Amino acid sequence: MRSPSRAVFLTGAACGALFAALLAAQIRGRPASNRGDPLPPMRAPRGAGLPAGDGEQCRYTFTWQGMPAATLQVRYAIAVQDGRPCMEISYEGQTSALIDWAWSYRLTGRTLIDPETLLPRRCEVTSVEGDRRKVTRTAFDRREGLAHVETWKPDRDRRKREAVPVRNEVDAAGAMLLLRTARNGGVVRVLSGDDTLELAARPGRRGPVRVPAGEFNAVQWSLAVRAAAPAREAQRYRGLRLWLSEDGRVPVRLEADVLIGRVTAELVGHQEGD
Repeated sequence: MRSPSRAVFLTGAACGALFAALLAAQIRGRPASNRGDPLPPMRAPRGAGLPAGDGEQCRYTFTWQGMPAATLQVRYAIAVQDGRPCMEISYEGQTSALIDWAWSYRLTGRTLIDPETLLPRRCEVTSVEGDRRKVTRTAFDRREGLAHVETWKPDRDRRKREAVPVRNEVDAAGAMLLLRTARNGGVVRVLSGDDTLELAARPGRRGPVRVPAGEFNAVQWSLAVRAAAPAREAQRYRGLRLWLSEDGRVPVRLEADVLIGRVTAELVGHQEGD
């Protein structure tokens, strides 16, 4: 059985980039709901523009059963890659001191997003679990239809390289950015390392939501995550509930039922971008 503290951050990290490798994929439980009509693939609306401004920052805290569990900070910036403009999403998170005594986890990531398609070009995620470090670098080649994934574990001096077929797959940071443009339900295919996950998103009720950063009028989205590969069809994941503010489409709250109890992530600070 996974420790509650591990479930806390691996669920929590899901919100920041949905927060970093759809780490929600670590939460196994009852089958994801298939209610309603099949959802179409989610794509950014034409001419939607970037949903986050240059210099925007979001800070989150996570609690498990009301206990402080982790923090996460996400930053958005306009950058240049190979002479082309892009949006850079960077994020860093860590477990709280209270959780660290049982299990410590640190996470940093950086994703470069094409401003027209909102699809990622490159991403890099570094995780440190206790004294074990792992670096995953992914380069998306849309023309070739491949994502070139390299995983490196410095403590074992072990590298793994793999080419994964992709079409409109995104990384976790790209999934969150895409959700910020969405108006209707849809399915996002998320590449997490060399695994592919499907994120089915459905909008629900609207209403005020109060979090430490203030009160927001928000739309509640129901999210269901599952493995996309047929061989792993039996592995399903618990659903998540995400609130996006109507003004600015900022993720303000996340709830997820985990193996033991519930994880809640809330926006504690927000700096608007240009």
